[in-house]
Amino acid sequence: MPVPARRHAFCGTPSRKMPAFPRCNAAVRHFFLFRHRPLAGDFLCLTLARMNRLTGKQQGMSLLEMLVVMGLIAILTGSSLYYAQEMRQAHRLRQSAQALQTFLGRMQAQANSRNEARLLAVTLGPAGCVTQQSEPPAGCGGNGLHVFRPGGQGVSIVGFSGNGMGFYGLRNTAQPGHLTLGNAAGRIRVVLSGHGRLRLCGEDAVSGVPLCR
Repeated sequence: MPVPARRHAFCGTPSRKMPAFPRCNAAVRHFFLFRHRPLAGDFLCLTLARMNRLTGKQQGMSLLEMLVVMGLIAILTGSSLYYAQEMRQAHRLRQSAQALQTFLGRMQAQANSRNEARLLAVTLGPAGCVTQQSEPPAGCGGNGLHVFRPGGQGVSIVGFSGNGMGFYGLRNTAQPGHLTLGNAAGRIRVVLSGHGRLRLCGEDAVSGVPLCR
C-alpha cells in the first residue's frame, strides 16, 4: 500500500494541504520527520512562520534590555564582592581569636607544670600584644613564643577586663577576665573562668562563634 504524502510531509516539503515553510528550524523538521508527526510539524512550522512575519527581521536584544541586564550583573557582582570581603574579615578575626586562645592555653600549662603564677600584661590597639607580666616589663618586642600579636590584617586588641587576669599553678586556678579582639567584621572575646577554662564568644554575630551571654 502506498504511503500517504502527508505522512512524510515536513517543513520545506509541501504536503497535499499544507504549504512549505522554508524558515522553519532544521531541528524541528528533523524531529517531526523521524517521529512521524507531520501534522504537528506543519502546525509548529506555521506558527514559527507567523511569528517571523510579525517580528520582521529583528533579532537579538534592544539597547534598553542590554542596559537592564548589565545593571543586574553589576548589582550581583557588587553584592558578591561585599559578602566575600565580610567573610574574609570574619575568618581572620576568628583565626586570631583561636591563636590567642592557644597562646593562653600554653601559658596556663606552664603555670600548672611549674606551680607558679603567670599574669597577663596587655597593650591595646592595632599594634598591641599580650605577654606575661615581668620585671622589667618585656613589652611587645619580646620573644615570639612569649608574646601574642594579632597579626595585622585589620585585627586589633580592643578590650581587656583589667589587671590581675592570669593563671595560678595551685590547683589549676585562675583570675577570671576576658580579652577582646575586633575588626570590621565584629568582636570576639577570649574568656577565662575562675576554674581556668578558656572559651570564645562573640559580642557581635560572627560566623562560627557563639554569642556572649
